[in-house]
Amino acid sequence: MVTPHDLDVRRQAADAVRVSMVLRDRRQLAVERARMLSSTAFVLRAAAEAQRQRYQSDRAARHRPAPAAARELVGFSVEGMIDGERVAAHFAGGLLDCDELLRDRALFLVDLGEELIYADPPRRFEATLSGRPVAVALTLLRACDRVVAFEFDLP
Repeated sequence: MVTPHDLDVRRQAADAVRVSMVLRDRRQLAVERARMLSSTAFVLRAAAEAQRQRYQSDRAARHRPAPAAARELVGFSVEGMIDGERVAAHFAGGLLDCDELLRDRALFLVDLGEELIYADPPRRFEATLSGRPVAVALTLLRACDRVVAFEFDLP
């Protein structure tokens, strides 16, 4: 025979089961939300770091002292080796005369967006065959497996 006390205990147990299922569902939602927030925080942290680095780079570029007036190359000659073949290029009067193998290798560097670093004074140039003569010279020099000779003319 079921007593009123037994019915009351069963009712309390059923209520406890319902509450535990609600709490389990709430916990699952909280865990999913925490994962989403953690992922969002990671993305925002990475974006903030990238923005900070861009800001520092831009700020450093703005506050970098202007380089002293430098003499620009007027012309140059490059001789080197590529895959065991001798190659040469001559630049004068804004015109470049270059062996096909050297030109193809240099254009490959241009297509890759190669960055050329000149140490004294510190400067950076993008690889090019149509820009400033110093950048063209550096591009051709980098394109060679081995540089045999480099001559240049200053104004």
